[in-house]
Amino acid sequence: MSLIITKMKLIEKDDFYLIKDFFPSDIVAGFTKTTLLGRDVMGDMRKAFVESGIDFGIAFMRQLHSGNVHFIDEQGVYEGDALFTKRSGLVLVVKTADCLPLFLYDDKNDVAGVVHLGWRSAKEGILDNLNIDFGHSRAVAGAALRKCCFKVTDEFLEHDNLMPFVRRRNGNLYYDAVAFAKSILIDKGLKNIRFRDLDMCTLCDSRNLFSYRRDKTKKRMLSFILKK
Repeated sequence: MSLIITKMKLIEKDDFYLIKDFFPSDIVAGFTKTTLLGRDVMGDMRKAFVESGIDFGIAFMRQLHSGNVHFIDEQGVYEGDALFTKRSGLVLVVKTADCLPLFLYDDKNDVAGVVHLGWRSAKEGILDNLNIDFGHSRAVAGAALRKCCFKVTDEFLEHDNLMPFVRRRNGNLYYDAVAFAKSILIDKGLKNIRFRDLDMCTLCDSRNLFSYRRDKTKKRMLSFILKK
């Protein structure tokens, strides 16, 4: 399937944002705003989609900050940090409040997925466990702690796969999670033109985004992808 490149749009709704004009028209992807708290995943998703007319099931995770990836065809709760499916009508959800959510779609195999890419999942090599055709995939980096605010300790310099994405600024170390994700995906065959970054920092935007580092909150944004 060929990809006509357009400028990705972010459409704001009352309770969520939708990513438009990048994925195929039958893919619905986006993330919730702070009007939804992320504590009731099923309830929040049903509220977000109440006017869509879409009949759907929901799959989400007890997130472990691990390298565990699930390829699924049933709704439910899974243990791990990435969900992928070929099934239509199944909303895949990750919960974040600083960690990087990745939205992925494999055009060739018609597989959609989301990844909870915290630094521990990155360290554990979760992106190496994705069984998709990267050469025919598209990826979007969602709202997360960005290099402007992702202050880290010297511990990051001990991890060979993270160290290249740590920079020292004004005496502090900062990690670039988006650059890490983009580098790994491109090394695996993703075309540069098929990667997009929403460029939204959870620490900087207190109006619509939750940040654990800013507020120590237990509330979470829900990043989701659905094949209609």
